[in-house]
Amino acid sequence: MKGIKCPICLSISVIEDFNEGEMTKCSYCKAKYTVIKERLYGLVPHGKRIGSQEDLETLMFKECIEEFDNEYLLQIMKTITDELLLRCRKK
Repeated sequence: MKGIKCPICLSISVIEDFNEGEMTKCSYCKAKYTVIKERLYGLVPHGKRIGSQEDLETLMFKECIEEFDNEYLLQIMKTITDELLLRCRKK
């Protein structure tokens, strides 16, 4: 779930799906504006309990990973695997 900050009234509206560059309407002041990444916030639903800062960071990390495409994830996995192999050889 994402929130977007209105540049007019500065309130945060909840949006389910979005495409950068499309127009959206503020649910409070009804102003229309363009969706850009700088206005987006990652929101945590009330049902999910966040016990610590570490839990929040893990949740945000998982959401970030879900947005990557397959090729980028494979590139990350290869880099991590190579680094692990180097570390194992040093021991």
